[in-house]
Amino acid sequence: MGFEQQVGWGLAALFGGLPLWALVGWLASRGQGGFESGAGTALLLFGLTGLGAAGWVAWFIHGHPEAVAALEDPRQPYAMVGVFGAFGGFGVLGGSVLLASGSRQRRARLERAREPAPVSAERERWGSSFTIAGNVAIMGCAVATAFLDLSAVQGTTLMFSGVVAGCACFFVAFACKGLLSLEAALILILVGGGFALALAALRYLG
Repeated sequence: MGFEQQVGWGLAALFGGLPLWALVGWLASRGQGGFESGAGTALLLFGLTGLGAAGWVAWFIHGHPEAVAALEDPRQPYAMVGVFGAFGGFGVLGGSVLLASGSRQRRARLERAREPAPVSAERERWGSSFTIAGNVAIMGCAVATAFLDLSAVQGTTLMFSGVVAGCACFFVAFACKGLLSLEAALILILVGGGFALALAALRYLG
């Protein structure tokens, strides 16, 4: 099977499976989980399909180097791994966020919410420092992009780098302050990972 056929089957599985995943999600939402569990299940299945398609194309690259070299643009298979991987990663992480949120709400209904344990003053200071660093990284890159004489690719690369660095700083800040819930961690990974993937694609294709 050629590269084009593999991509075609991958796209068919990714988007053609949406009605089936929506049905599975609807069935899951009929239980006690509610909307979050249903939507999270559907999104998770969609993401796993995307990751499977990315792995299939990666296997083609590994097993058929001569076919890759014969393409008009040999970078196409690598780009499709990134495309399928992006859909898959966002689906898995987004579904995980929704499932974690639904699980937390169910636990909250079963037991009274407990206040998080207090952290030391030193950890609070570190958390505040990393929060400031994250804001500076994002705002600094945004200001630099606006005022420096950069090309479109250079400006976008700088801005995306600031967002990735900011998400990493916020992750550490929440952990230091004892506020890093599963939902917050997954959202930061989702946003930071998405911008990191876009940044890698810009550097590779740009």
